[in-house]
Amino acid sequence: ERSLEWLVGWMGDLLRLAAAPGIARVDNPDLREPLVLLSARVDPARGHRYFRHVLAARALNETTVNPLLLLESLLIEWSRLVNCAR
Repeated sequence: ERSLEWLVGWMGDLLRLAAAPGIARVDNPDLREPLVLLSARVDPARGHRYFRHVLAARALNETTVNPLLLLESLLIEWSRLVNCAR
């Protein structure tokens, strides 16, 4: 559950920084610089689709779904997201 909450926060920050790198507010100011660098590599449309999947996974985590498989699927999708050039 905590991992999904972190991922939600990081993705929210990443997408905000992709839209406006100079914005003042992020939820994770300690990760601002790496998230700015990463945001330059992520296609915004694909990033938003991934964010929706993360939010859906957070909701699924409240069910009987296998949490390990859920996280593994998100990590595989993450790998594809960040390894695609913009």
